[in-house]
Amino acid sequence: MWSRTSWRAFLPDHVALLDRLPNPIGRADVTAAVRECLEQDAVPAFVAAMVWGYGRVGYGPFRTARVLTDNPGAPTVLREAAHRVRRDGGPSAFGWLAEHRLAWLGVAFATKFLFYCSQPPATPALVLDRLVQGWLREHAQWRVRLDWHVADYQAYVPHDRQLGHRAWTRAVSDGVPDVRGRGHPPARQPMGRPAAHLGDARYAAGCAGGRTT
Repeated sequence: MWSRTSWRAFLPDHVALLDRLPNPIGRADVTAAVRECLEQDAVPAFVAAMVWGYGRVGYGPFRTARVLTDNPGAPTVLREAAHRVRRDGGPSAFGWLAEHRLAWLGVAFATKFLFYCSQPPATPALVLDRLVQGWLREHAQWRVRLDWHVADYQAYVPHDRQLGHRAWTRAVSDGVPDVRGRGHPPARQPMGRPAAHLGDARYAAGCAGGRTT
């Protein structure tokens, strides 16, 4: 369960949105909310994605509000990032956001926002946070960085559009456990050659949520 009271207190301009979001909140709920919000404004879509991303973490409302209050250009940047991920795909939008960073918004939560803004036929964005980073390191022997390293993200997101959309669709629609308002990748997979696990890793990434920034 996420704290509706705390989110309302830190983001009073978005009370109507927060009151509409279910509690607990799942991936399908956020997908629907983001699609509706993006018809008007990217900021509420960002807030909805952050509610899912932080889940029960107490500092989530504060950190989300800080991104919006400490960056006067946040509405413009978020709107453009959402437009680019839908038009040009996840890797391209990530690269653009890396050049137009918002203070206090790191890769983990930026990719959660891009993930929910993704839309066919463009290559979707996938979540990249510490949970996913650890999964990739353990099961695919693949080390990716979380410091806006564009080449790493481009290598991590499948460039094949059909594969990318399959991972994205599974992540937002199927029955993978969605705990604390955040999905989690499979706990263990049999070890093998790294290439054999990249599909699982990317799927895990689409499902992941985390506390890191």
